[in-house]
Amino acid sequence: MSELTSLGPLLFVQSKKGYRHNIDSVLIANFIQPKSSDSVLDVGSGDGIISIILNNRYPALRITGIEIQSKLFSQSLENKELNKS
Repeated sequence: MSELTSLGPLLFVQSKKGYRHNIDSVLIANFIQPKSSDSVLDVGSGDGIISIILNNRYPALRITGIEIQSKLFSQSLENKELNKS
């Protein structure tokens, strides 16, 4: 079972049980200060929260997320669509 959560203007689907993003993900995303010409590789991207926050802050940034757990990968695709990122 999933629930919809928000982080400012961003929306995220996440499971009620198991992996759930937390403040650590937000802090990591806000710690990163890339140049617009940089590329980011998000390994173990979970539901895509870090990549989506970065895409919202730096639209020109090239971001690739990798997630091997199919449920989290599906959530990341849904979150990407929800946030038009």
